[in-house]
Amino acid sequence: MTKPHFSLRYTRPDEAAECWNGILAAGDLYEALWACVPKYKKIDYEDNGPHDVLGINSIQSFWHSFTETQKRALNEIAAKQEQY
Repeated sequence: MTKPHFSLRYTRPDEAAECWNGILAAGDLYEALWACVPKYKKIDYEDNGPHDVLGINSIQSFWHSFTETQKRALNEIAAKQEQY
């Protein structure tokens, strides 16, 4: 079982889909990331500080939604983001 890269705890699927290099080249990963967006939890930002919402709606939160191939691709792409 593939475990998510550390940065996937804090990155939302829409952020990765639109901002990370390599997502479009990874087959159906772009579509799989955007499929998570309608499932986002609603957040009341007025009653929460910035640290209260860290990790909510992260890629890790939807890890079960991805295939093993997609998980490996996400981990590889996440590791490359650290180099930029």
